[in-house]
Amino acid sequence: MTTMKNLPENHESLAVNQEIRNRLDGCHYSYYFNRVQWNLDGNRLTVSGAVPTYYMKQVLQTLLRDLDHIDQLINNVDVISSTGLSSAYDQHTEASRATAETH
Repeated sequence: MTTMKNLPENHESLAVNQEIRNRLDGCHYSYYFNRVQWNLDGNRLTVSGAVPTYYMKQVLQTLLRDLDHIDQLINNVDVISSTGLSSAYDQHTEASRATAETH
C-alpha cells in the first residue's frame, strides 16, 4: 500500500498528498507501487520503498515530477526483482569489503 509519512497538515500539503494518491492509484502500474512511501518536507518530496524493475522506478518518477508546490523530487526507491537482485545499498557488504581492503 502506498503511504505518506510526516506530512505537515496544511491545505497545500493535503492537496499534494491527494494528488500523489490519485496519480499512483490511476496508473496502469499501480499494483507495482504498493511498497512505495513518500515524505513531504516543505517543497521537497522524497519517495522511498521498492519496485520490481528500473522501468517502474522511472515510471514512478515521471508520474510525480510535475506536482504543484514541489520543487525537488528525491527518488530513493530501490529496485528489488523477484530473482533477488537488488539496487538496494548493502551497508554490511560495503563495510566488510572496506575492512578486507585495509588488512
